[in-house]
Amino acid sequence: MKKIPPLSAAEQALMDLIWKHQPVAVSELLDRVNHGRSRQITRNTLQTQLTRLEAKGWLKAETGARARLYRSAVPEQRGRNTILA
Repeated sequence: MKKIPPLSAAEQALMDLIWKHQPVAVSELLDRVNHGRSRQITRNTLQTQLTRLEAKGWLKAETGARARLYRSAVPEQRGRNTILA
């Protein structure tokens, strides 16, 4: 198996949401990320993080009927083992 780079804390939090709610559109993920936060992150910031996760091999993107959808490229158990290693 291809070795994937480790995640930052922010990337790990995003992957937790993606594993739980995949496939997920940027708008839905942005709502989930910002829920309960006093300091909201912007769509551009989230999109940058998603692009980086895709480049690292953690995510796959697919174009849906109306939005780009993201899903994990790494099974949750394998990803968690990589995070904890």
